[in-house]
Amino acid sequence: TSFYNTNSVYALEIVNLNSGHKVTSQTEIINTFSFESLNPSFEWGLYNGELPDSLKFRTKNIEWQKSENGVIYQLDVMINYIENTDTVRLAWSQPIIEYSSGNMSLKIKGDQFFQFLSNNLDNTTTKRFLNLDLIMTIGTDDLQTYINVNKPFSGIVQERPVFSNIENGVGLFSSRFTYDDIKGIELTNSTINYMVNDLNLGFE
Repeated sequence: TSFYNTNSVYALEIVNLNSGHKVTSQTEIINTFSFESLNPSFEWGLYNGELPDSLKFRTKNIEWQKSENGVIYQLDVMINYIENTDTVRLAWSQPIIEYSSGNMSLKIKGDQFFQFLSNNLDNTTTKRFLNLDLIMTIGTDDLQTYINVNKPFSGIVQERPVFSNIENGVGLFSSRFTYDDIKGIELTNSTINYMVNDLNLGFE
């Protein structure tokens, strides 16, 4: 159980003892998260060579409910493998999802998974796939606003707006929660065989 309480508002106050200048802010807290019906002992099948070509690449649907005070969600799929004799973790970061209504979901697509591996690995080393871990990071409404304000420009307006929730100062005081309890997800034999035999990335 987290020390922090989602029903409370946490305040920050900083006083410069020389000048007397005081800055303040406050934030709500995120301290819980859970996936819907996700059992890490079930293998993920992202490829099935026995199906027609248009259906060989499979999709895994990930679902969850909104966390208290959580507005933005980003899932990192951690790909664990052995390279030569070292254990390596490769992070496949999914797009940030903003809460709108109801249950939330994200699709892990097999063709995109293999394309990510191809874009980030080569065949100059020997590798052996281990498993997957899931890390979900959740942010508040203020963090969402801060990220949106600081996105790269896409138009002709060059003056960037400033977002700050610090009274008498500039900055961000917010909450972020990381959930990393889902570990050791294995892949089906068909999925691993495709990595070994078809990707030419050094997997054995």
